[in-house]
Amino acid sequence: WRPLVQDTGKGSQPGQGLVAVGVHSAKQIPRVCEGAKFSVVVRCVGIMDGFPNEPKQTAWLAETPEDQGPGSATTSSEEVNSMKSGLADRSAATTHELQWESGFEFPLAEVGKSKLEFDLMCKPPSKSAKVLGTYKCEVSEILKEPHCTAWRLVGIS
Repeated sequence: WRPLVQDTGKGSQPGQGLVAVGVHSAKQIPRVCEGAKFSVVVRCVGIMDGFPNEPKQTAWLAETPEDQGPGSATTSSEEVNSMKSGLADRSAATTHELQWESGFEFPLAEVGKSKLEFDLMCKPPSKSAKVLGTYKCEVSEILKEPHCTAWRLVGIS
């Protein structure tokens, strides 16, 4: 993440800016069922007027055949809860990793008041997408980082 902030003078609060957000990968994703796909949706609060305020999304990626565990193509609400609880399971036999390396930009009205939200999504075959977990942060956190760049390895809830 790297916000580009207009120089408003020393000691003043940043105004408009641009935040670049990257989604690299997700690890320890629970195995759901054959054909399940995963994506990350990124939303930003505080978009500059005149720009679309729509979520950005990575491509949908599927488990590779060698990563797929046993499962069925149906997903009930109980199974979704099971998927969520599976995030805590660190066993290599029940989890896998996906890599997106996707980037998005959001033009911000006020950098210091803007927020980002990341949802890890799962879409079993012939079913609606479900949120497995969410990570939220404020763009102002990035301003405190050296060179306004932060790399985060986060757990989702």
